[in-house]
Amino acid sequence: MKKEVKDLKAELSLLKGGEQRDNLSSEDIERCNVMVNNFIKSDDPSHTLVLPDRLMINQCFYYFRTQYKNALKKGGNQLAIMPETPSKADKDDGVSN
Repeated sequence: MKKEVKDLKAELSLLKGGEQRDNLSSEDIERCNVMVNNFIKSDDPSHTLVLPDRLMINQCFYYFRTQYKNALKKGGNQLAIMPETPSKADKDDGVSN
């Protein structure tokens, strides 16, 4: 239930135009990258990304594109996912499993 409430609050904030920022902090960028890595690694079809604002959405798409292009350079067999490092972002990555 707590996760569902969190997801709905993030969605509502995004739809209402919520908190408008001009740029992301380094922690937000790392959090986005971790979320994308976890999403790519997951085999769960219900795994989703919940992103509270447009800047985080853009960062996740940018990072995913970077990973995709790296995979193409390496032959396209597998995505080259950066190894995870323990961080503050890992504690609350905003990803549903």
